[in-house]
Amino acid sequence: MRGARRQTRSRRAGLMTGRWSNRPGKAVRVEDGGRQAAGRGASMRTPDGRACRLARSADPAGFEVGPFSLAVYDSVPVALCVIDREGRFVAVNASCATLLGRCRESILDRPIDALFPGAGGRLGDEFLRFDGGQPECVREFSCGKRVFECTIKPVAGPADRVGAMIVALVDITAKKRAERSLRRQNLRWRFHACHDHLTGLLNRRCVEEAFEAELRRSQRTGAPLSALMIDVDFFKNYNDCAGHIAGDACLRTISRELLAHVRRDEDIVGRYGGEEFVVILPGSGIDGAEILAAKLIESVHALGIEHAGSPFGRVTLSIGVATLDKAAGDWSAWSDRGQELLARADLALYAAKGSGRNKQRVYPASAEPPALSTVRRECARVI
Repeated sequence: MRGARRQTRSRRAGLMTGRWSNRPGKAVRVEDGGRQAAGRGASMRTPDGRACRLARSADPAGFEVGPFSLAVYDSVPVALCVIDREGRFVAVNASCATLLGRCRESILDRPIDALFPGAGGRLGDEFLRFDGGQPECVREFSCGKRVFECTIKPVAGPADRVGAMIVALVDITAKKRAERSLRRQNLRWRFHACHDHLTGLLNRRCVEEAFEAELRRSQRTGAPLSALMIDVDFFKNYNDCAGHIAGDACLRTISRELLAHVRRDEDIVGRYGGEEFVVILPGSGIDGAEILAAKLIESVHALGIEHAGSPFGRVTLSIGVATLDKAAGDWSAWSDRGQELLARADLALYAAKGSGRNKQRVYPASAEPPALSTVRRECARVI
């Protein structure tokens, strides 16, 4: 009967069926673009002039929504809009207009590309997914400096074809900004957990973890593995003469010099404690390690950092070198005692310090690996 209202419920899960109108008897079919053939602007307004107050028509092909439902749609605190297959806005609620910073009259019937450049090209793909039976999709997209999350559901038209989509928009710009800040903070704390705060080199814990990994790789591949234990000569005297601030600056300068000469990605440079540094050289035999040690001693000496408490008159290094090499028969004896490589290098370092400093000493490659207690006793004897 003309003018009669009746309500039906769609039996298609996830789809809202029927024809939209702004008042009974003025239907706007949601089909092939969802726009009236004529009178489009007037059909999307209420009698009091408000734009896009939607109601379902009384036509048997659809169903009608009363004034209360219209008020709910318009006042719901979620930005909602309806977009037809031609990519035009056919409905916009107050929250959506506020979110986009526009009045509804400036949004209705406009193509989506006018507000979100590039979105129209993806719209056809979404309709194809909905035509294939997909009930919903969630997307994120950027528009200028803002980031939106949109939840999209299909609106069914005649013959079970999707005629439009209803979109719920959420501005997640602040959320994304917070996530980026959190990622930066996590990266910062991860860096501080693995690096020495003064020099920026790896700290002792990370050096030992990396050393264990390289030791296992060397045992597996048979490649040599070398270690350099480095000590700044008479550093306590340097702090006493120049002060701790100058001492910190000296350690940072030496750290940069080490990094300048240890260039391979697989090499490991770290601060082992106080004025002591360590360099791990995967794949380097004793010859390569000796050459690098000599270069480090020469380069730090050439810096000419004044040291009134040293007989050399400048800051110098002492370095101990040790190598594990399958060719020398080390692996059978060292398979369960990898830490002894650092102990050998440490013993060689103290030998260098005991023989005058500002030089390097190499632990004999053919020597049997001593027990740690033996190493400590020999170190104490050398000192």
